[in-house]
Formats: sequence, C-alpha cells, structure tokens
Amino acid sequence: MQKLLEKYPGKIYYVYRHLPLDSIHQEARDAGEASECAADQGKFWPYHDVIFDNTRRLKPEHLEEYAKKLKLNTRTFNKCFRGKKYAKRVQQDIEDAHSIGITGTPGFLIGPVGKDGKVEGDVITGAQPLANFSRIVDKYLGK
Repeated sequence: MQKLLEKYPGKIYYVYRHLPLDSIHQEARDAGEASECAADQGKFWPYHDVIFDNTRRLKPEHLEEYAKKLKLNTRTFNKCFRGKKYAKRVQQDIEDAHSIGITGTPGFLIGPVGKDGKVEGDVITGAQPLANFSRIVDKYLGK
C-alpha cells in the first residue's frame, strides 16, 4: 500500500477496515478491537504493525502487553479493550466487507468516494501485484 500511496501522492487515500476471520483465527477480533483502542491514543499503525508481527500471540494479556510496550496509557487502553468499546465497530466492518463480496484477507475496494461517503468501485481480493492496483486506480483517475 505504501508504494501505491507514493505512486499517487495526494490523489488516493487508504482506509483500513477490520475483517477478522473468526473461523481460522479466534483472537483476530480482539486484536482488531484492541487496535482501535490504540487509535484512541494516536497509535493505530504502530499497534497494527505489532499485532501483525505477532499473529500467534494475540491473547488478551498479549494485546495489553503490546499497549504497554508502545507506551500507551495502559489504564485507558485496558478500560477501552476490556469494555469492548469497539466491538460494534469491528462487527460493522465485517458486515460491510461481506456486503461487497470481500470474505477473506487481504481484500480491497478501489473507487471514488460518493457524497454519501460510500465507495463504489472494484474489489481486489488476495495478494496482488502493484500493477493490478495501478490499473484500477488509473481507470478511476481517468488515465
């Protein structure tokens, strides 16, 4: 994604949504919720990177440990995480993904944002080369 953002500076943006695959990774939903708690303190991406570097260590105690390592306010983080503050948000992300045909990760929706804030566009599923993304971005940019 970084290469794509660099190729189209100021013309595209990347929005991350959660799609925990509960059937194969029971701890992924908690990880998604925890990353949103980290976002409350401005640390979504650093936290995201830590959990993706540690996909086999995502029990609640590990997620709280990562918050401490990132120097988050752990009292605030733990209250957010244990209180399931973002459970509905993560569930909504899952439902939104399924509604456009994304059922696995990675999955991407590329297209213009309408006045209602929704994206109408093309879905890319699975790991794909940069050229596949560029072809679709170019289509929407009129190139």
